[in-house]
Amino acid sequence: MKVLIPAIYHPYPGGISIHVENLIKNMNLLIKENNYGVNFNNLNTSEIEFHILNYKNKTKEFQNDIENIIIHDVPHVKKLRGPTYYLKGYKIGSKVIKNHNIDLIHSHYAFPQGYLGAKLSKKYNIPHILTLHGSDVMKLSKNPVGKPFFKYAIQNSNEIICVSEYLKKEVQNENNVSKVTKIYNGINLNIFNNEKISDENYGLFIGAFIEQKGIKTLIEAITLVNKKMGQESNFKYKLVGSGKLLNEIKDMIKKNNLKNVEIMGQKDQLEVSKLIKNCSFLVLPSKSEGMGIVLLEAMACQKPVIGTSVGGIPELIKQNHNGYIIDSDDINSLADIMIKFIENPNVREKFGNNGYNLSKNYSWKNNAEETLKLYEQLYLQNKNNKN
Repeated sequence: MKVLIPAIYHPYPGGISIHVENLIKNMNLLIKENNYGVNFNNLNTSEIEFHILNYKNKTKEFQNDIENIIIHDVPHVKKLRGPTYYLKGYKIGSKVIKNHNIDLIHSHYAFPQGYLGAKLSKKYNIPHILTLHGSDVMKLSKNPVGKPFFKYAIQNSNEIICVSEYLKKEVQNENNVSKVTKIYNGINLNIFNNEKISDENYGLFIGAFIEQKGIKTLIEAITLVNKKMGQESNFKYKLVGSGKLLNEIKDMIKKNNLKNVEIMGQKDQLEVSKLIKNCSFLVLPSKSEGMGIVLLEAMACQKPVIGTSVGGIPELIKQNHNGYIIDSDDINSLADIMIKFIENPNVREKFGNNGYNLSKNYSWKNNAEETLKLYEQLYLQNKNNKN
């Protein structure tokens, strides 16, 4: 079986790259162990081949260590990344389909990847699965320019996967589609776990420095905490990530004299894991969010979390149990909750224990098993139709 995957992938950082990598790794393990509950006509891992249509990266090298992944670089123009990825990706994807006899297309994100996958699916009569990750549902689908591309992608998908119940309901309510399955993201428990954890008195933010993630709200809340508590509290904050708001965030930190805030830059998964394991709590003050996998990673490391009442976040945070939920942009509530965590290490420990227990329900193995069932279903249907 051969699968074409239009997706953003390493060396590009972010949730989709991590999702695709962990999905494939766990599919390989399940098929190798032959214990995932579907037959696949006894196909083994060497007979499943993944062809990823990835943005070409001229500056960073990536050493792919998964044997059954073949990466096809798609040239693009940075300022027109979506349209040029689609145009080049259509030509490259067509060649891959013809040269490798692709059986299934699995796109990640509605545009340009899902739109490309839908076009190739229609052209070559190949089943198409589309995984929607969050902002494609909450922003792209409501944008006058993006909406037609979003609709085409979902209307030309045999199956749609959403990473939270919230996204599933949004897609069904707004687009009148029935073939939507909720499959939660998982956690890499080899990296994110409660081994060698400590509490080194700092709050942690992990995410892109963009409006969607609420990074400016966090800086304003930290400023308020410092005013209420005084910087002599010696409590620190570490911000992991980068993005178009980076310089603005640096200016805000300087303007408000936030000497207890450190920008860490982008980090790999092992570095992120270490930072989570040593933090006091994790904050994700998003304005929109499909699920918020970093919350699960923090919970798996036995850490309490603070999130907003948007997207799939309320599906992960149980109020006053493993963390707190606030309204997005509510600077005062965010500051008050951070002060509560800062002043009460016992509450941090209790919530961290509760979150750790909840995190056991989310694994990439479960994600891979449910996705494999869809693969098998569409693969066999297509095979029978051809016969």
